[in-house]
Amino acid sequence: MSAGALLEALGLSVQAGGRTLVHPTHLALRPGQWKALVGPNGAGKTTLLKALATLVPYTGTVRYRGRDVREKPLAYRRALGVVLHEPLLYGELTALENLVFYARLYGLAAPRAAAREKLAAVGLEAYAHEPVSRFSRGMIQRLALARALLHRPELLLLDEPLSGIDARGEGLILNLFREAKERGIAALWVTHRWRRAWDVVDEVVEMQRGTLLGAVPTAGRRPEEWTPSFAEEARG
Repeated sequence: MSAGALLEALGLSVQAGGRTLVHPTHLALRPGQWKALVGPNGAGKTTLLKALATLVPYTGTVRYRGRDVREKPLAYRRALGVVLHEPLLYGELTALENLVFYARLYGLAAPRAAAREKLAAVGLEAYAHEPVSRFSRGMIQRLALARALLHRPELLLLDEPLSGIDARGEGLILNLFREAKERGIAALWVTHRWRRAWDVVDEVVEMQRGTLLGAVPTAGRRPEEWTPSFAEEARG
């Protein structure tokens, strides 16, 4: 086990349809450490994220606080906050009802208060009683982030969390991420917009064809000083 690792993947690999989508991968995250995962479409980033969230079958080992997550999968999932392309929200329910539902699912002592707090944190308090089916893509993404942060997870797995969010909303969410990091929450953040993530994350990790190529520390460097090697340049 890597010293001080909160999450560790050891030889994690994903196969589907006779193809290897993620080659044997080693990855570790310490408490409070944030890593951006970048790469071209089809590189395996989302698949890796889903494997770490135990949402797709994998070989190898995923450890959380030194223990194989297969030993206590429910406890591990309760420690996660996950944002995927699927928002995991109910369109017929209001924003508040969605968060209250999840707060109760997580056994929070004051579900309604927790839901209102997170709606305010993502700037959606004025839309608390609106059905999610009426929300724009950016509003749905904000609500998905509120859901992911609702139960105060120790680890965030984020797949393009800024997708569809306007400039004002981005600033709000980036501040939320900085606060989460200061509280010791760790994160693996899949993004094409690595320049936007640069000031939040500790490392940028590049992935191609299912393989991690290495990590670039962000401390003391400007995003303009580094360009990913894949041909389709990520937009900043």
